[in-house]
Formats: sequence, C-alpha cells, structure tokens
Amino acid sequence: MDVRGAVGHIIKGIRQMLVSELIVEGDNVTVMQTISSTHPNLSRLGLVYKYICCLAAGHRYVSFSCVRHSANSVAHSLARYASLLDDEVVWMEESPPPALDTTTNLVIFDG
Repeated sequence: MDVRGAVGHIIKGIRQMLVSELIVEGDNVTVMQTISSTHPNLSRLGLVYKYICCLAAGHRYVSFSCVRHSANSVAHSLARYASLLDDEVVWMEESPPPALDTTTNLVIFDG
C-alpha cells in the first residue's frame, strides 16, 4: 500500500471512530500538497486524491501538512510494525509498543 492508499485507509478508520478533528502529517511534499489543494488533479491518481478529500470532508477540522522525514520516525516505526501483522490492530487509549520504543530512542539520542 502506498502513501495515498494508506491515507485513505486511515481517514476511513478515523471516521468510523467518530473523531471530528483530523490532522494528517506526511513526509511526501507532493502528496500532502496535492491532497490539500483546491484545484482538481488531472493526473492518473486524481480520483485517489479526490477520494481522500471526500473522506476528509466529513470532519469538523481537517489539516494536511508535510513534515521532515526525520520527524516522522514514529509513523515509520508503526508502518514497519503494521507490515508484519496479519490482522488490523487499533489502539485507542494507550500508545502502541513500537511508538513507545521509537520515542524512547529519540529522547535518549536527542537528550
């Protein structure tokens, strides 16, 4: 699953959880700019971007922004972990173990 497919899947899951505010951060500048653009996308992926925008439109607050790749280490750690799973896993109240491991490493190396 690429970035565009992952964003659509995540937004759909968030909508099912009845979350009213949506903040999406990614490290692909082109994808984040295209999703947040008000201009129609005429590329072959235009329908994918439109689908993501339609899913996001049901939220009270929506923000798409780009972050540096290094700032996205927790997301990448979770993506690696998810690629090894056979079933879908959702964490609501506590942080998933891969995220805790990554943030602990960041504190140790940055501190």
